[in-house]
Amino acid sequence: LRKIVDGLIGRVGTSSPRSPPSLRVFPVRGSTALRLHSEHGVPLCLGISPSLMDQGASVIRLAERIIPQLDTDRLHGVEGLNDLMRFLRVGEATQVDLNRQLKNCFRFGIATTGDPQLWWNSFLYTQKLGYHHGLADFMPGMPIALPLKDSGVVSSNDVNRLAISLPCLLGLHRKPVSVSKYVLAIPPSASTWAGRLRWELALAQAFGVTYPIADIERVPVQALATDLLYAVAEAREG
Repeated sequence: LRKIVDGLIGRVGTSSPRSPPSLRVFPVRGSTALRLHSEHGVPLCLGISPSLMDQGASVIRLAERIIPQLDTDRLHGVEGLNDLMRFLRVGEATQVDLNRQLKNCFRFGIATTGDPQLWWNSFLYTQKLGYHHGLADFMPGMPIALPLKDSGVVSSNDVNRLAISLPCLLGLHRKPVSVSKYVLAIPPSASTWAGRLRWELALAQAFGVTYPIADIERVPVQALATDLLYAVAEAREG
């Protein structure tokens, strides 16, 4: 019991400057927004397991962003910390933990992040697992939080009711005119025409989100065709 108290709130009654600062909760590494865990979250982990490390740099970066890992540096000097972790059965994160935490991060209503890049990385990760439509197939029947351009998230179940739209058409930037409130955010990695086209196609197939039909009818066909030709030419040169 003393080890648990020491690890959670610091050594009671000690004022020595060498003593670790008192803590109200275990310190967790990673994004501040992802330190808020609901009852659906995964257990605290000591690090990333070798099985996850072997899956490549993209999976490692994703796991480090969303898995709640104990920040042992901030607990330096706490006596019996390793014994406490073994007693509490805190172990390394596996793919089961990563997959479970993904559902926690992007389930609308308990979503802990609206980062469009993290969302897109997670979508691509689930596609690599064999889910053709990414998070939509990975979380069947669940409302998925879609990141908005002006921050915040919106439920994938409300695509039609709220007229959620994309900020591009065939990979070309086009600001929606008829819809302005619920426009999805393009991830920074999709900065090229090919990247935006891939992202746009994925969102359309998985969730039925498109550029507003009413706005498409207003787009001059000749101007759109010219822009597409330039985009294709630049993609070939790149």
